[in-house]
Formats: sequence, structure tokens, C-alpha cells
Amino acid sequence: MKKIGLVGGIGPASTIEYYRELVALYCNNAQLNKYPEIVIDSVDMTKHDKAIRNKEI
Repeated sequence: MKKIGLVGGIGPASTIEYYRELVALYCNNAQLNKYPEIVIDSVDMTKHDKAIRNKEI
């Protein structure tokens, strides 16, 4: 089985929604009694916002 990579949302609440949807889609399509392997990487939004303000990205 392949792993799914997920970059988290702006906060935990949005990341949870992404995670739930991916699991539901996998389980509905695969019709198996197991869950997908998922790696979640969270984004530090304070660093992201600072980089935008400083026109670094």
C-alpha cells in the first residue's frame, strides 16, 4: 500500500477535516477493513505569515 502525504491546514481543525475525508474516500473506494497510511506535516503559519509580510515568498 502506498502512503498518502498531507500538508496540514491552517490549524488542527482544518487538518482533521482533510484527514477524515481522505480516510472516508479510501475506505469507500477500497472496500477493505483497513485504513490508509497517512503522513501529516504541519505548517507553522507564523513563519509563513512572516515570510509573506517580508516578501520572501
